[in-house]
Amino acid sequence: MDNPDDGKNLIQMLRDVRKYFGEVAKLLGVAESSLEEHGLELAEKSAYKYGSALLSYPGDWLPYVVIRMFKVSQPGVRVFVSAILDLYPEYDAVLTQPIVCSGWIDFGDQNPEDVTTYWVPSSHVRIGHHPADGKWYTTRNTESKHPIELRAFGVPLTSILGEPQLQSLVLQPLLKEVESRWPRLQG
Repeated sequence: MDNPDDGKNLIQMLRDVRKYFGEVAKLLGVAESSLEEHGLELAEKSAYKYGSALLSYPGDWLPYVVIRMFKVSQPGVRVFVSAILDLYPEYDAVLTQPIVCSGWIDFGDQNPEDVTTYWVPSSHVRIGHHPADGKWYTTRNTESKHPIELRAFGVPLTSILGEPQLQSLVLQPLLKEVESRWPRLQG
């Protein structure tokens, strides 16, 4: 860093990243409150897992995906709202920008508490290679010991400018899908 402004710029960049995470947290908090008002129960408190504080894994100091996972009346199913902020470079052709990914996953006979939840929303991109176009896609993983079914959609994170866009682009389509499958939710 030869330029004296480089240090100041780096500090500002880190502050901007923290502010960005704060905005994503607000978005997920609004989604959580709204879904709980409709009868969904939060499945776990952690917004992300699988980060690292180890010097040997600096790439994992920041989360790739943050998520809110909810229970429905069917035991093996979880509903989620997530922000996919980044993935590994091999997914750059599919994930061209951060997205909000929402949907549900059926773990079948597996106990969802025994399954890593981090990969659930990223499967929309990693396995399905689906764009962030607001359309519902179904991805099935039948090759694993425990097959799963994921039904999700994604929209660009930058399209969510506030609660009205969150409601219309994410939560209303999600609730419509969920209520059509598990109709005992409150309206």
